[in-house]
Amino acid sequence: MNRFARFLISIIFILLACGTSSALSEDGGGIWDYSRDIIIQEVSGNTFTDYNVLVELEDDSFPIEAQEGGIDIRFTDEDDTELNYWIEKFDSHTKKAKIWVKVPYVSANSQTKIVMYYGNPEARSVSSSKVLRYPDVSGSWIGTLNMYGTEKKYILNLDLSQDGSQIYGNSKITKVESMKRYAIMDISGSVDNNALSYTEMSKIDPFNLDFFLKNVDLKFEGKFPSTLEGYWNYDTYGGTISLRRNNSESVANVTISEPQVLSVFVTKTVSPQSIRQFNESTITIKIKNIGRTEITDIEVVDSTNPPSFDFMRGNYPDPHKFDILEPGDAKWVQYTVRANKNGTFILDPCTVTFADKDRNIQTIKSESVSLKVVPSISSGSEPDEEAMDPVSRIKELTENFNGRGLLYHILSVPIWIFSNKEWIFSGIGVIIISIWLKNRDK
Repeated sequence: MNRFARFLISIIFILLACGTSSALSEDGGGIWDYSRDIIIQEVSGNTFTDYNVLVELEDDSFPIEAQEGGIDIRFTDEDDTELNYWIEKFDSHTKKAKIWVKVPYVSANSQTKIVMYYGNPEARSVSSSKVLRYPDVSGSWIGTLNMYGTEKKYILNLDLSQDGSQIYGNSKITKVESMKRYAIMDISGSVDNNALSYTEMSKIDPFNLDFFLKNVDLKFEGKFPSTLEGYWNYDTYGGTISLRRNNSESVANVTISEPQVLSVFVTKTVSPQSIRQFNESTITIKIKNIGRTEITDIEVVDSTNPPSFDFMRGNYPDPHKFDILEPGDAKWVQYTVRANKNGTFILDPCTVTFADKDRNIQTIKSESVSLKVVPSISSGSEPDEEAMDPVSRIKELTENFNGRGLLYHILSVPIWIFSNKEWIFSGIGVIIISIWLKNRDK
């Protein structure tokens, strides 16, 4: 492979490692260090398009690495298309946030995945309530209705359906002092990005109240769309209304996954990927800092299947530690194992923990890898001499003699370097051992 081809493959690899986080809007020249998968489970049995999903973040799910006010937060769908959103609340002190994300398509009784990115100090805010121009207000609302000049109080229930900006449904007004006095009316109105208006059209149940609502004007007042407040009929024959969404009728459950660290890239590879039983394969773990700041207190932990493999040599990470990794730098951990059994083995992901610039401990895992072990040519539990590499063969020959360490190292160096000449050097090794044993017995 020529230099240009290797360079091109390296560029492609880096782009794949960085992923979508390097192509989001208003990045300010920076990159995003963290992401979280968000799973939306539709539970009402309906399919929605351009649906405003409420993402509530608190405690462990709150992105403490995000910038103040969440200005660096971004969302994408499963096709890596950036999504519009509006931050209703983002409080770093209480670790609570409410963010409305416009999701293009939520399928009935199915899961939809979106991804939240954060941790870019150079990013500028793109949150805007304008993306919610026709917010979804369908469902049930409950609250209170008061009348000017009296102390009368009423319970107001709205059951709304929606088609774009148009709303329709019915309202029920119940007098608190006498729950038997109520009115149920057809309503019709409209909604935009900050207000909802409707008028009672005709009665459904006998109208045994002495008023009806000709004009209702409610505003979200920065609390969209969990709270509505406003007025009805405007003059002395009118009053105030305060409503909240009935959360028990939510159409979607939102699950937020553990954060993924995008500024550190971890890979685990095995070579060869296919060996004979009792042969060896080398496992390599690479940790690369692709972020902007150093990471410290790095610990690498890995595991193989102990009954299936023997550790032979190298830096077995149990754990393996590094003090610091500067931006752009990489570290490697490498060790060799020997397969005792045949089969196809899935080696577990390795785990890397480290401290970020704020001394927060972060955890990232590699992908798992596969190692295929085919049966040995010879039967039994001992290594096949035909299949063993020269170094292992010399080690087997010398392990029962005094002075085997020195002899093993002397013989293994040329055999390791010229491993393609294993028959020649193995033969020489056997001759040297025979001469040495004969002289020792004299």
